[in-house]
Amino acid sequence: MYKVTAKHIVTDSDGIVKVYFLNDTPFTFDILDDMIKQDEAIIDEAIHWPTLSIEEIHQKSAYLLEEGLHPLLNSVELHPESILPDIL
Repeated sequence: MYKVTAKHIVTDSDGIVKVYFLNDTPFTFDILDDMIKQDEAIIDEAIHWPTLSIEEIHQKSAYLLEEGLHPLLNSVELHPESILPDIL
């Protein structure tokens, strides 16, 4: 069973974004409004984690797709506490 989690992360090109992870592998992200990016709690969380490049997120997403494990595009058994993007 896989678990999807989300963290606010600083990226190399888009500043702070909300990144979704499948068992610690990043696979997609949400761009945040400027107002949300200025929230102290969001900033504190984001600076706690290593910076990611958008390219790295895309590469990891492609890997999950190749393995048939992309939680948005493949049928993957997810832990009930998984956090998915709002697009679903």
